[in-house]
Amino acid sequence: MDLFNFEQSFKDTILKRGKDYYKNGHILSLEETEKGHYTASVDGSEIYSVEVYLDYNEEIIDTWCVCPYEGDFCKHQAAVFLALRERRKKPKDSKVPYTKTDLKTILLKQSSEDLVNLVVKLMQEYPEIESKLMLKYVQTDDEITAAKKLIKESIRPYKRRGFIEWRDVSLALQGAHQTLQTASNRMEEGKIESTVNLSVAVLSIVVEMIQYCDDSDGNLGEVIYGSIDLIDNAVLRGIYSLKEDEQKRVFDSIFKEALHKRYDGWEEWSDALLKVCTRFAGIPELRNKVMKHLEKMLKKFDGSSWSGDHNISNIKLLQLDIIESCEGSEKAEQFIWQNIHHSEFREKAIHIALEREDFQEAERLCIDGEKSDSQYRGLVKQWREILYEIYGKMGHVEKQRELAMGLLLGQDYEYYVKLKQLYQPQQWERVLKNILEAFEVRHTSSVYEKILIEEKQTAKLLEYCRRHIMSITEHYPYLTKEYPQEVSEIFINLIELSSEAASDRKKYKAVCRIIKIYKKACGSENAKALIGRLTQQYIRRPAFLDELGKVK
Repeated sequence: MDLFNFEQSFKDTILKRGKDYYKNGHILSLEETEKGHYTASVDGSEIYSVEVYLDYNEEIIDTWCVCPYEGDFCKHQAAVFLALRERRKKPKDSKVPYTKTDLKTILLKQSSEDLVNLVVKLMQEYPEIESKLMLKYVQTDDEITAAKKLIKESIRPYKRRGFIEWRDVSLALQGAHQTLQTASNRMEEGKIESTVNLSVAVLSIVVEMIQYCDDSDGNLGEVIYGSIDLIDNAVLRGIYSLKEDEQKRVFDSIFKEALHKRYDGWEEWSDALLKVCTRFAGIPELRNKVMKHLEKMLKKFDGSSWSGDHNISNIKLLQLDIIESCEGSEKAEQFIWQNIHHSEFREKAIHIALEREDFQEAERLCIDGEKSDSQYRGLVKQWREILYEIYGKMGHVEKQRELAMGLLLGQDYEYYVKLKQLYQPQQWERVLKNILEAFEVRHTSSVYEKILIEEKQTAKLLEYCRRHIMSITEHYPYLTKEYPQEVSEIFINLIELSSEAASDRKKYKAVCRIIKIYKKACGSENAKALIGRLTQQYIRRPAFLDELGKVK
């Protein structure tokens, strides 16, 4: 949509209301936050945020408004487009009312009383300003209340009909981000308890947002993990400087949050908080509290399912953390062997054996693990990868070759490189032949493609592209010099088949993207001739002809 001709995309009534908004000064702010990205605040029945993305041709490539209007474009967007167009019309040397420096100079000349009155008035108009200032300047006793108020007020404008759309989630989390920044500042100031309590305040609200958010972009998870990391860093940094009563308060804050029912179904986060709690194991009272809870949790899960076994293993790992820090390595190793049926514990036992250079024991543990976990492909692969390294330490080259071949045929390209290093050049040709034959009975394989390219097997790569014609768009650079005519024929076949199947503008655009690649691969003249044939063939598809006309 062209910024200087956007009106045709709006309904007349919406456009008229947008013009009224623009003329009557409803646009409170309009800022370019990064190149081509504009954010505006528009005063309507409430204050709405509008986002606009422009490309270098003044084309609006994306835009949205947080208002509840369900049509294509709303009056708030119309008003912002008008303001943005007016701004873009002005020459670069046009006079701007005030720069940031000018405003600062003006404010510095005002009396303290006038500035206080101004801030109070702004807080009345924009409640979120009050929350931000309270969080920044409030006394410690009230900062958690102020933080929670700020987080909730940031959420409120974007929660409509009880739900927050994906595009609004990052905006709704502004208060959470500011609270975490304040928490980080507190940690730098050495205020560990304040850091933890602010981070817990964020978790207490953001975890529950999962129930009413579309978090496709992972913004909630980022805030949650960031909060937990901040808590852990604060504890690691300050645990030895805190008095015992302070440690107990910090522990209680984290422990209480970890046990909350909001984490039901999200055990990875509660487990992460409990792991922080294990850092207080030096205090017997706190250690016993954690161990008692972990024992209670073990009774909650059934180890017969993968998920139940996974939860049990995580709990056991937390118990191991406490045993290692309080009872020593011997007791910890005994606990590892008691739980060797869990893959995480088996891996720890293998590493202990390797540290002792007991390679036979490490080998046995891997082989046993492969047998016991045979139904889990990921774990089988893990044991084989470790076993490969063990055989390297033992000097068992033939066993390494056997394992590397299996892992390579299992679609792990890394083991092609490793396998090749295990053979002399004169031996490799025969091995390569066997590898290629094994892959050729399969439908497709990205590993096979990479090997063909690496080994410069262009004839086989060309034949592969004939069988899987879409792959020519990726592999033509390796083929055009040797097989220009064949590459062109494959492209034409692909484009003709795609054109025949296309039935809407989205698919027509996809065809044209392939034509652009064809032009790059085989030259402008070939592309021009093909476009001419397609234009004649699909004369009754105006949308397709329009897209073909755009191919440059």
